[in-house]
Amino acid sequence: MNDIHFLISESGISESLLFHSNLASTRLRIVPCIKALKNNKFSVTFGEFIPHQSHSVIVGKIGSHDIHLRSEAWLTEITNAKSRGSSIFLDYTDHHLGFEGPMTQFYKSVIELADHCIVPSSAMACLLSNFYDGLISIIEDAIEVSPQPVKKSVTSISPTALWFGHASNINFLIDFINSSEFLMSGCNLIVLSNEQGLDIFSRNSLRLIDPQKIRLGLWSVESMLSAASIADFSIIPSDVSNPRKLGVSSNRLITSFALGLPTAADHLPSYQEFSDCYIDIRGPLFDRMVDKPLNFSNLATSAQLLYVDRFNSELIGQQWLNLLVNRQ
Repeated sequence: MNDIHFLISESGISESLLFHSNLASTRLRIVPCIKALKNNKFSVTFGEFIPHQSHSVIVGKIGSHDIHLRSEAWLTEITNAKSRGSSIFLDYTDHHLGFEGPMTQFYKSVIELADHCIVPSSAMACLLSNFYDGLISIIEDAIEVSPQPVKKSVTSISPTALWFGHASNINFLIDFINSSEFLMSGCNLIVLSNEQGLDIFSRNSLRLIDPQKIRLGLWSVESMLSAASIADFSIIPSDVSNPRKLGVSSNRLITSFALGLPTAADHLPSYQEFSDCYIDIRGPLFDRMVDKPLNFSNLATSAQLLYVDRFNSELIGQQWLNLLVNRQ
């Protein structure tokens, strides 16, 4: 009764490698859950084939690679597991039902098989409720860093901004640079992303004074901590009208808080709860942050006191455990 399987695309790798997955949804959601389950003597398996003895199945992010073959294979696995009496949990982290894309048909099919859906934000719960009338639980993403000291002094004469994110977010940064005066005043910028994101960024023309003011690097927890130690503030531009972004988690914002950086961001639905601790990146205060980021350090201090602890990996893992135990 304690056998739980995670249907995820990472097959044939060790558990230690899984814990360092390139997929944020695996590291920030699946991994805390697995750790909590194993600490409580559950039998845990993961991969693309569901063992017959699995009492519960958690369906993770399918991804677009080989989607037609994988979709058919996953739906067969899920259907067979359900017919054997397994409970099917769908971890729904991107709103693929809200727009047509390569993964939309899979989610239209799997939602019919799900006994319970888990989402990363109340905004996503609201969006999903238009397509699913079953049980929906909110479990937020964990963060990967412990709170860092808030800056008490600037690192150089010219302030340095930090942007970090997946390639799927890089065009929001490019659009922001080209539609604002952000990099026209000599401000430095550190950009951390995956290889695809850095390639997209490098191939675009940017509105700036000096290309030498921008430093690019591959994202990792270690590189992010290193960059945060020399950055003065963090930026998270997005697009509040983009349906792909309306249900996203608050993870990047909370991570920015944990890094001890004053933060400027767009008002995405999942960010609005925390709006007293960041400034509107499109508003008049942003220019003042660029000019004197230390004047906004109190926002980072408040965010760490008020919000960051609730995204601790152990606490998030306990929420997963409570959900699964109550459904046993």
